[in-house]
Amino acid sequence: MKHIFSTLAILFIFTFTLTAQEIYNTSSNTNLYKGNNTNDYNDVSGMNQVKEKTPEQINLENQINSLRETNNPANRYRIEELNNRFDELNGNVVKPAEYYGGGIVQAQNNPPFIQGDNIGNTRIYNNSANLIKGIATFTEQIGTNAGRIWVVYAFSANTSSPDSIRVLYSNNGGLTYSIYANVYLGGTDKVNSDGLDIEIIENSSGDKYLWCVYSLRTSGGSGNWFVGGFNLDITTFGGSLWAL
Repeated sequence: MKHIFSTLAILFIFTFTLTAQEIYNTSSNTNLYKGNNTNDYNDVSGMNQVKEKTPEQINLENQINSLRETNNPANRYRIEELNNRFDELNGNVVKPAEYYGGGIVQAQNNPPFIQGDNIGNTRIYNNSANLIKGIATFTEQIGTNAGRIWVVYAFSANTSSPDSIRVLYSNNGGLTYSIYANVYLGGTDKVNSDGLDIEIIENSSGDKYLWCVYSLRTSGGSGNWFVGGFNLDITTFGGSLWAL
């Protein structure tokens, strides 16, 4: 009887050991290394190096953040100066935007269109002949229009004409939308799929600006790759296109 009990105890201990190893996923055949040197665990060669910020960089960041928190449009030139100095320290290269053809036209006689209560059929664009290439949204956070939703989307009709971009906004949480502007590209340029994003530069007072950036290809989508965008005054209509 004692012999049987001892055997069961040994089996229980052995089973528990196997279970513990499975839980912690340990293996004598698996070795992890910090870098590329498989003979030295502590060798960090090959790892991405994180550069430590200098005191001047930290000071610049603090100044920029403090100026931004004031929401004072008069500070934008000082912020630009500080950003330029910060880029110099980081080794960043700034390329001025270049002129780009195409245009921005303010939408006329476009009353809000209602989406309806059928959630499964809610659309801000409905044309089976055209292809949606990209879409982005942004919600105003401050000022008299806080909560206004902006939507920008690019669509394509065919390879022989340039893609178009539409700018819309909603004042009621997306129940209805109004078209604010229509943007058309130059030549036969095409927006690359999912290559579009927007941001709004806003203050508690004064004009607000919507910035949109997207990736493009010339020659109906088969030519050179480049980056394009536009900036749009969403308080007093005005804007321009540019390319990098």
